[in-house]
Amino acid sequence: MLWFMIYLVVLNLLTCPITLELLKSSSRNGDSGDINGILAFLSLAGGVIGFMAGFTVWRKKRRIRHVSKNLSTCVACSFAAFWLYFSVLGTVFSIWNSVAGCMTSWLSWVFWGYAVLINLLSFIWYGLDKSNAASGKERVPETNLLFKSFIGGAAGGLASMFMFRHKTRVWYFVTGNILMAVAQIYVTLRIMW
Repeated sequence: MLWFMIYLVVLNLLTCPITLELLKSSSRNGDSGDINGILAFLSLAGGVIGFMAGFTVWRKKRRIRHVSKNLSTCVACSFAAFWLYFSVLGTVFSIWNSVAGCMTSWLSWVFWGYAVLINLLSFIWYGLDKSNAASGKERVPETNLLFKSFIGGAAGGLASMFMFRHKTRVWYFVTGNILMAVAQIYVTLRIMW
């Protein structure tokens, strides 16, 4: 388990500068085919946090608001998030749960409070983005919506997507949110049992 954690830390520390450099060269050359493949591979190998950090820094420097027009590796983040939740968080929490015996009552309340709060916030942000889209106001960046789903709000994001009919045609939102919701449910079940 320790070697796997070291692997993930090193991979993410390397993925961040690699992502920045590849995205810079992609924007200069205009060719992103091989670069998208490399970034997708790094994300799927476990470097999703490094990818997201590098991508966020690059996006802020270039002032890019919507990733769907500029980078097709957004879906790789969704699949990598799915992999991350399944392998790392599920394993860590199940080991912790077996060592501790069961979750203490206060920690259980913190966990459920966080889950309810992040899903409610995700639901509100997706709804706010739909409202802003309909009225022509400034939109919520897609990376923010996906990040809220990634950190635990996938169920709230899915509910809002289908309730407000927002982002339901954007395949990486639908696929990513479904995969993240399944992974988050899996992690929750691993924590509780």
